[in-house]
Amino acid sequence: MLILTNDEIEKLVPEYSQKFKGQVQYPYTFSKGQDFPVSIVKD
Repeated sequence: MLILTNDEIEKLVPEYSQKFKGQVQYPYTFSKGQDFPVSIVKD
C-alpha cells in the first residue's frame, strides 16, 4: 500500500508532470474534511 502525505504530493506532482507531460502542473490539496468515505458500515 502506498500512502503519501500532502507535502509529498505537492513535491512529486510538479516533478512527474514535467517529466512525463513536458509541462509543470501543481496539485490543489486540501487536508481538511472528507472528500470520499474510506469505508461504509452496513447494518
